[in-house]
Amino acid sequence: MFCQKCGTENSDDSRFCKKCGASLGVHIDLFSKKESKRWEVWKRINDLVALVGSILMLASVFLPTISASILGTVVSSRLIEGDGKILLILLLVVISMLFLRMEPPFYVFSGLSVVLTVAEFFNINSRLKNKVWGDLELSKMVTYESGFYLLILGLIVLIIAVVLKAKEDITRRKARKNKPAAESAQG
Repeated sequence: MFCQKCGTENSDDSRFCKKCGASLGVHIDLFSKKESKRWEVWKRINDLVALVGSILMLASVFLPTISASILGTVVSSRLIEGDGKILLILLLVVISMLFLRMEPPFYVFSGLSVVLTVAEFFNINSRLKNKVWGDLELSKMVTYESGFYLLILGLIVLIIAVVLKAKEDITRRKARKNKPAAESAQG
């Protein structure tokens, strides 16, 4: 018997799913073994992609994000020195949601991480445009560092994972709704 919530195979006499704990109750097997296995593999790959994106973003918080060379002196900034602490907390929550398989909170915290990252980019750029050191504008001497590019890469990977995860969830829900109707029409 397969769990309707997570797709995990359980013994036929089980009352609760061994993976997610959902009640198996009176269960009509809506999905064939092949469909359930395919869904489980897809979900694991998607979780891995989301984890990679989150870890890339997490690592970027500690790396130099931007630097400016002013008269031979290099000044650099890391996200952890500013609002990056909030992003760090959100990313740790996203990673824990992945391990706990908590779908709705995963979407919420991933979305918050994306919004905060975009806001931080605008914040960095506006701070640089407004800063003047002597007669020099910092925005003309800025170089984006490895933390910036890692953050962008992680952001893109996390967005892809969230979109694919949402698409699979929608497809699975549609299949659940349509399959009983198709079975009752045949019976």
